[in-house]
Amino acid sequence: AIDSGVNYFETTRGYLGGTCQHRVAPGLVGKTTGVIVSGKGGIDASTTEYTYRAEIERQLGILGLTHFKFYQVGWFSWAKMPHLLKRGGALDALRKAHDEGLVQHIGFTGHDTPENFIRCIETGLFDSITVPYNLLNRRYEPTIRRAGELGIGVVVMTPVAGGVLSGNTDRI
Repeated sequence: AIDSGVNYFETTRGYLGGTCQHRVAPGLVGKTTGVIVSGKGGIDASTTEYTYRAEIERQLGILGLTHFKFYQVGWFSWAKMPHLLKRGGALDALRKAHDEGLVQHIGFTGHDTPENFIRCIETGLFDSITVPYNLLNRRYEPTIRRAGELGIGVVVMTPVAGGVLSGNTDRI
């Protein structure tokens, strides 16, 4: 993929039955110049600063990286904001990892409502957001527009609508 010009890879231990990063790592060896690799970890009420930091470090180790360009709070929603903000929680881990150079930008990804995601980005806590967007799902356009106004980076997921837009049809 890198040799073909792909330069962004969203990874997490949660994909492919826990093997995603193990599968990606060999392809990154000696080819990370100009390549953006993001990591991702979910949060819940039990997430602590220690467990989230350990997850960031574990993912860096699996991938053989010194840092993530982006680290995303995965499967995020407005309802999880208290878990993120609690003292001694994931946000504290992310901020320290950022200060130490392990994470350059803090983002989130999920499937909450566009309105709730606008609320999330308006907190000023995030540098980026990953949202679903394609020709069949344009409901996040207000979120994308607001992110642009705030200078927050946007990564689009499901650009071919889970493969629907890549197939042959008379209509498409």
